[in-house]
Amino acid sequence: MKKLKFLFLLIFTLSLLLSLCQNAFALDDPDIKAKSVILAEVNSGKIMYEKNADVQVDPASITKLTTVLLAVEEYEKGNISLDEKITVSETANFDITEDSSTQNIKAGEEMSFKDVLYCALVASANEACNILAERVSGSVDAFVKVMNTRVKQLGCTGTNYVNTHGLTAEGHKTTARDVYLILNEAIKHPLMRQIMETRTYIVQATNTSERRSLENTNMLINPSSEYYYENCKGGKTGTTTAAGFCLASCAADDNMTLISVVMGAESVQLDTGYMQMQNFSETKRLFQWGFGNFSYRTILTTGDLITKVDVAMGSGADSVNLVPEKSITALIPNDMDVTQFKRDVVIYSQESGETLTAPISEGDELGRMSISLNGDNYGSVKLVANTSIDLMKRAYIKAQIKETLNIPIVKIIIILLVVGFIAYFVLVIRYNIISAKRKKAKRAKMRAMRQARQQDELEQMRQGVRVPTRDEEEAAASATGKLRQNREESNPPITFEDFYNRTK
Repeated sequence: MKKLKFLFLLIFTLSLLLSLCQNAFALDDPDIKAKSVILAEVNSGKIMYEKNADVQVDPASITKLTTVLLAVEEYEKGNISLDEKITVSETANFDITEDSSTQNIKAGEEMSFKDVLYCALVASANEACNILAERVSGSVDAFVKVMNTRVKQLGCTGTNYVNTHGLTAEGHKTTARDVYLILNEAIKHPLMRQIMETRTYIVQATNTSERRSLENTNMLINPSSEYYYENCKGGKTGTTTAAGFCLASCAADDNMTLISVVMGAESVQLDTGYMQMQNFSETKRLFQWGFGNFSYRTILTTGDLITKVDVAMGSGADSVNLVPEKSITALIPNDMDVTQFKRDVVIYSQESGETLTAPISEGDELGRMSISLNGDNYGSVKLVANTSIDLMKRAYIKAQIKETLNIPIVKIIIILLVVGFIAYFVLVIRYNIISAKRKKAKRAKMRAMRQARQQDELEQMRQGVRVPTRDEEEAAASATGKLRQNREESNPPITFEDFYNRTK
């Protein structure tokens, strides 16, 4: 009894330790302090972390990502040059408040298209966005319609723009997931990346203003800032009373490129008395969490033996091994056990119900396999033969004969030939039977004639009449024949001509 108690206690202890080990390997929740958050890896599209990512929020100046993206796309199409001088219109500042972010670009000022881009995205100047809108679409209203159309093309479902810059307005909304999609598109454009990564920029003096020195509002790319993060590749800030503190940013190392969107963060006072802007601190912490807990790992190699498939008529082998055509790597947590992945294998010959038959060449595609875990697909790959198998000729010929004999028309011909042979055989037997009967009857007749002759001879001998021998009969018959021939030769038959001459 004591032994059973000890065994039970041991099992319980081991189970507890195993549970603790599993919990130790579980991915910790970063618990980002913001209204809505998303962290995604660009190359794989994997969402690594999200919090209220589809809840609509005020975008503030993150709106400018879309504004500048549309302007850059016009430049890429060749519709605008970077050096083109733009004269600011009287309406460019129509909705700009005095306390909002500006560069004091006034009506009548002439500024290059390039400088306006940098004012909008680096310094977050609101009037610069209206200037870009009027240059691209002729009016702000027309440009805003294009903005809404473009983000829908990117897959955004919770975004609606009312203005070009992001000042609080009724109906002006977005989501963290939509911002990720917009920034993901923006980093595909070299000029966009260049502007977002620019820490400082000088706008040369214009016809109405001295030169301007711009400084990027994203503190993650400022080496002198406590929020500096060396892997950060730029992004866009946004701050209003309604939106809170927002930041959409990108970071990269040798293997991964991450996009972080933090919306509705706060500015909090620390115990030291310092005001911490959590859009920067939480973004930095989120990047560190992503790079620290995820990596691209190989979950399938070309050397993995997946399955064996039976092969008919193979020379020296009756099966072939299937291996992946290529390796599969996936972005997964560092502590994840790759053996947990589910492998769904399809063998083409089994799927079609046909027998796999030699010859088979190394590398022939014989199936496919997909890798998944918890409903997420991590890739698919072709399954190929890892060796060649030649055809066994004798077995092939035998199989061909068997296949030929199973053809309906061939079966009919064979049946007809067998029936014909049987009929012929029956006729031969019948002929032989009839012939034998005839020969038997003839022999019986001959015996009867000999018996009758013998009786005649005996009878004549009793009566004293000498009966000629058979040789004598044959000699007499021969002589009779010669006499008849001589007579015919001496008296040839009269011809019709002779008869006519005689009777004429």
